[in-house]
Amino acid sequence: MNNTDSNYRLKLILDNLFSYVALLDIDGRVQEVNKAPLLRAGYRYEDIIGQYFHDAPWWSYDADVKKQLMDAIEAARNGISSRYDVFVKMGDSLTPIDFQISPVVDQSGKIIGLLPTAVDITARLAVEQELRQHRTKLEEQVKSRTADLLVSKEAAEAANIAKSVFLANMSHEIRTPLNAITGMAHMIRQEGLTPNQMDQMRKLEAASHHLSEVINNILDLSKIEAGKLSLNKQELRLDLLTDDVRSILFERIQETALEFNIELPEDLPLLLGDATRLRQGLLNYASNALKFTEKGRITLRVQILEESEDNAKVLFEVEDTGVGISPDAMPRLFTAFEQADNSTTRKYGGTGLGLIITRKIAQLSGGDAGARSTLGQGSTFWFTARLDKVQTSAPSHDFAGQGELDAINTLKRDHADRRILLVEDDVLNREVSGYLLEDAGLSYDIAVDGLDAVSKSGQADYHVILMDMQMPRMNGLEATMAIRVSARNSNAHIIAMTANAFNDDKVRCLDAGMNDFIAKPVEPEKFYQILLKWMTASR
Repeated sequence: MNNTDSNYRLKLILDNLFSYVALLDIDGRVQEVNKAPLLRAGYRYEDIIGQYFHDAPWWSYDADVKKQLMDAIEAARNGISSRYDVFVKMGDSLTPIDFQISPVVDQSGKIIGLLPTAVDITARLAVEQELRQHRTKLEEQVKSRTADLLVSKEAAEAANIAKSVFLANMSHEIRTPLNAITGMAHMIRQEGLTPNQMDQMRKLEAASHHLSEVINNILDLSKIEAGKLSLNKQELRLDLLTDDVRSILFERIQETALEFNIELPEDLPLLLGDATRLRQGLLNYASNALKFTEKGRITLRVQILEESEDNAKVLFEVEDTGVGISPDAMPRLFTAFEQADNSTTRKYGGTGLGLIITRKIAQLSGGDAGARSTLGQGSTFWFTARLDKVQTSAPSHDFAGQGELDAINTLKRDHADRRILLVEDDVLNREVSGYLLEDAGLSYDIAVDGLDAVSKSGQADYHVILMDMQMPRMNGLEATMAIRVSARNSNAHIIAMTANAFNDDKVRCLDAGMNDFIAKPVEPEKFYQILLKWMTASR
C-alpha cells in the first residue's frame, strides 16, 4: 500500500466521522475538514476551506462564543490545549458540542498547526438531564421517606413512653394493695392460727407470692425490650446463693417426695456479680423443675468451666427427672410468652417469661442459656456467666445473712431508743409498716404525705425515714430533697419504700438523696435486714 492509498483511506475515514475534525494552519485558517458533519449542518466543504476558523458561520451567531474560540486558538498557538462545552448553530437549531483545540507539533517539537475537534453531546446531555431528574426524584422520595420514618419513630417512642408509664402506673396500683395483702397476712400469722387457718393462710400467701412473681416478670420483660435491664456488681458467694434458692423453695420441696440436691465444686473463688439476678435465674429453673417433676430428684449444680487470674466462667444447671420436653418444642422455650405447648399453661400455670428473662440475665453476664431434654425422662436447664474475681478481700458485716428473727432481736436489743419517721399516704400500708416496726420494738411517727414529712422532720430528730414515693401534695423525691437541705435531719438515713418498682425509680430515688430502696410488696425478712443495716450506720 503506497502513501496515496493510505491518505485516501484516511480521508475516507475522517470524512465519514460523525464528530467534527479540522486542521488549521498556524494562523487559524482551515486547511482540511471532514465532510460528514458539514453536510449534516448544511454547509459546503468549498465554503470552509481557506477561511479563518473563528469566522465559520456556526460561530458567528454568538459574539461570546466567537471570543472564546479566538482565545482558545491563541492558547493553542502557545502550546496550550483548551476544552469546553458550547452551543453551535447547525442549520436552524443550536447543538451542544464538546469542543477541544490542541497544537499540532512536528518531530522537532515545533508547532506547525492547530487541531480542533467537536463532538455532538446532545445525547449525553439528555442522559445527564434524565439522571438529574431521577436523582432529584430519588432525593425527594428519600426526604419523604425520612420524614415518614421520623414520624413513625416519634410515634413508636411515644408509644414506648406511654407503655412505660402505663406499666409503671399498673405496677404501682397492683403493688400497693398487694403490699397490704401480704402485710396483713404476715400480721395474722404472727397472732397465731388454728391448723386449718394456717393452711388457708399458706395458700393465701402462695397466691400473693405468685401474683408478685407475675408482676415482676412482666416488668423485667419490659426492661429487656427497652434495653434497660442492668446488672449490679457485688461480692457474692455461690454456696450461699444456692442455699438461698433451696431456702426459698423449702416449703414447696417439703410438699413433694422429691430429693433436692446441691452440687458445688470445692474451693469456690469469691466472685463479683449480681446475686439477685443470678438467684432469679436459678429460681426460674428450679421452680419449673418442681412444677414439672412428680417423682425422683432435682439437682442444682454449679461448675467452674474456665478460670483465669481475673475472672471465671461459671455454669449453673438445674437437672430434673420430670416429664421432659419434646424435640419440636425445644426451639420455642426461650421465646417470650412461649411454653412447650398451650396445655402447659392450663395444667401447670405460668407466664412463659422466666426462661427468656434468665437467658437475658446470662447474656448480660457474658454467658448464655439453654436446655437439653428427653421426653418422659427429664430436663437439664443451664446458663453461664463470666464473673470477675474479687482482687482484695475486705471483711464487712453483711446483714443479708441474718434471718428475720435475728434481725428483729438485734433491733429490739440495740436500737429501741432510735426514732423512725414513716411517710405513707395509704392507710392500710401505714398499718402494715407500723406493725412491722412495732414487732421489732421500734418507735415511729407518721407523716401522711411529703409535705407532712418535711414538717415533721423539722420538729424532731430521726435516725431513719421510710419514704413512700408517690403521694399527694408533695411526692417522696421532692420531700427527700427538701429534707436534705434542712438543718435538722439532713443526715438522716432515708429509705424508699414504694410500689414504684422500676430500676429507673430506684435511680431517681438515689439521685434525689435517698440511701436505699425497698420495693413493695415488702418482704418482712428483707425489710428488717435493710432497716438493721441503716439503724447500725452512723447518722
